[in-house]
Order: sequence, then structure tokens, then C-alpha cells
Amino acid sequence: MAYTDKVLLKSISRGVTVHADGETICINGTEPEIKMIPSTLQVITTNRR
Repeated sequence: MAYTDKVLLKSISRGVTVHADGETICINGTEPEIKMIPSTLQVITTNRR
């Protein structure tokens, strides 16, 4: 499994709306860059296999 701390999204046909922490941070972005901060988000999942 690969890991990263940054993702760059490139929209080919139109801009995208980006939400973070319940807030709209970008309305018509064509290349939003998303950076993840380790150990800041807790995710609860079920163990489905």
C-alpha cells in the first residue's frame, strides 16, 4: 500500500468545489492541492473483508 501526505487534483473540463472541516474553501478550483497532516483525523471503520 502506498502512502502520501499531498494530493494534487487536476480538473480537465471544469472547476471543482472543495470543502474542508465543514467549510467551503474553494468554489471553482482547477488544481486544488490537498495536504494531509498526520495523526490529526480519527477515522472509525468496520472490518469488512
